[in-house]
Amino acid sequence: MIDFKSNEQIKYILKIIIGAIIIASATTITLLGSPFQLPQWISSLLAIGTFTLILPVSYLIYSKMDELQKKLHEHASLATLTLVIVAMGITGVLQSNDIIPLFNQVWVLIAGILIWAIALVFSDRFYK
Repeated sequence: MIDFKSNEQIKYILKIIIGAIIIASATTITLLGSPFQLPQWISSLLAIGTFTLILPVSYLIYSKMDELQKKLHEHASLATLTLVIVAMGITGVLQSNDIIPLFNQVWVLIAGILIWAIALVFSDRFYK
């Protein structure tokens, strides 16, 4: 069983879960819009609207963090940006030479979020 030391930990976990739900719903709408029998413009509008929610929610969450949490997120974001740039460069070269097929860029978003989450875990370990 998980032992939460304070309400702050529960709030932090809930923020992560809410963010994951927003991104998962936008990704689902984007990738699976046609099985829901929605017109393409409606599913596109829903996905764009949901992805646009990421900006104000991220700002709201970041503005309420303490200095240590901000530092952890800055370290994780820097590592993520570096790794995603390198990975997309390599992917672009491989796709332009027809070594791997083209794929939906939503997968880049998912990969970026996963890399950011892993980088956040590792940056947290430096301060413990």
